[in-house]
Amino acid sequence: MLNVYPTIIKRWLIYYNIPIRTRKEASHIRQSNHFTVTKQFEDWLSGEMMGDGCIQSYSDYSAKITYASKYLEYIDYISGTLDNFGIKQSGHIYKRDKGDGWIAYQYQSKRYEELKSFHSKWYCNGKKRIPSDLELTPIILRQWYIGDGNLHKSRRNIS
Repeated sequence: MLNVYPTIIKRWLIYYNIPIRTRKEASHIRQSNHFTVTKQFEDWLSGEMMGDGCIQSYSDYSAKITYASKYLEYIDYISGTLDNFGIKQSGHIYKRDKGDGWIAYQYQSKRYEELKSFHSKWYCNGKKRIPSDLELTPIILRQWYIGDGNLHKSRRNIS
C-alpha cells in the first residue's frame, strides 16, 4: 500500500514504540472466523459438552468443536445445527474404521474466536470438567440425554 519494504515499516514502528503483532496474532487476524453467541447456543453446546462433545484449541486466539459418533445421522444433525448457529464445518465428515467392526464418524468445525472462552470454561489443565457455575436448563438436559443418555429397564422386580 505504501510501496515500501515491510522492514522499513517495522523499523518506524519500533522507533515510535508502536507494538508489533506476533506472527501468530497476524495469522489469527487474517484467518479468524466469527459468529454470534446466543443463550440458545450456549445451552445447546453445554448439553453436548456434558456428553461426548469436545472443544479443541491449539492457539491463544480460537478453538474448534469436534464430535465423533458411530451414528452418521447424529453427526449430520450436529453439523446442521452448528451451521444454523453460524459455525461452519471444516472439510468433510470423516469415517474412521479400525477394521475390527468399530466405525465412527467425525465432525470438526472451523476455528472461531468466540469458542476460545468455551474451551477455557470446560477444560482445566487439559482435562474436560463440568463448570462449577453451570445451571441446567431444558436445552442442556435434552442435548446431554440425546448425546450420552439411555433408558434401561431393569429385569428385576422391585417389591
